[in-house]
Amino acid sequence: MEQISKKIRVIGFIMTCFMVFYHCGDYDNSLAVNSIDSWFNTGFNHVFSIMGRIIMAWFFTVTGFLLMHGLSFANYPKKMKRRCFSLLIPYVLWQVIITIKQIIVNHAAFSLKGFLYQNFALVKWPSDGALWYVYAVFILAVFAPILLVLFKNRNVGFILLICIVAAIQFRGSITNATFQAIINYGLLPNILSYLPAYLIGAFYGKFYDELKAADSLKYVLLLLFVSRLLFFADFSLIAVLIMPILGIYLFPNINRFADLKIYKLTFLMYALHQPIIVDFRPHILNVMGLIIRPAVCMNLFNRIAILMIDIMFAAVIYIVFKKVCPFILKLLTGGRI
Repeated sequence: MEQISKKIRVIGFIMTCFMVFYHCGDYDNSLAVNSIDSWFNTGFNHVFSIMGRIIMAWFFTVTGFLLMHGLSFANYPKKMKRRCFSLLIPYVLWQVIITIKQIIVNHAAFSLKGFLYQNFALVKWPSDGALWYVYAVFILAVFAPILLVLFKNRNVGFILLICIVAAIQFRGSITNATFQAIINYGLLPNILSYLPAYLIGAFYGKFYDELKAADSLKYVLLLLFVSRLLFFADFSLIAVLIMPILGIYLFPNINRFADLKIYKLTFLMYALHQPIIVDFRPHILNVMGLIIRPAVCMNLFNRIAILMIDIMFAAVIYIVFKKVCPFILKLLTGGRI
């Protein structure tokens, strides 16, 4: 499990960097200098758009995997206590921090009712939008005992996994107005779209200690085969949700790079990147527009510049709070220091 943890740490940092790239958004094609520039710029926009779904599938898969590994009814309260510290507390703190920033810098109106509604009712994107995922997986963790029942037996659990994933994918076929109103409530469509990845990760986490490499690959191939039969038209979308689990098994062991200090910045980078994009991206584009002409170059340099700023802010916060008040840093990162 130690090697798996190292892989997750390395891949998590890489995925966070690409999530920053993704959230920078598309670059306007109307500023392309010629058709070739336009073609490459469109291509990069498309690649980064697809990347966003792959990254979120990875995050949900890993979260399900780590929650279910070693989970039992006996240690469930202990694991939930840890999830409160690693997920809920940093989520709340960052929503408060970004809300205060919006009030002071952007002169946004504030009401306690509005704050609670936006950040805890799953109706709107929270104040720190990217952290919706953190709140979502905390809520999913609350229902982990259900997964313990479903995944009590490996083969039966796998069949139930296929049935649940199929039901999630076919949810749009049910025309009942009440049902559709429920599944389309607020951010629930986003959660449901990545729930298969979470469940696949949970299944593998539950049976990780008894699964051999061949068995792991067998289950993935079966999932892909069944998905191809059931969801022929949407197979590529389903495959994106299935494939991240292979990263845990197939990503090479790179012990030389597994303990770099920069990985300690991962959560801070994730929490900071959307506010940084909102505040810095327009200015970066204005400056770069004066010195860089091809749209594809601006597209790439804008994303890289935002990432560098994100890492810089995360590093400053980490270094300062580590020296001055490490307890606050633990709260802000959920203990990821």
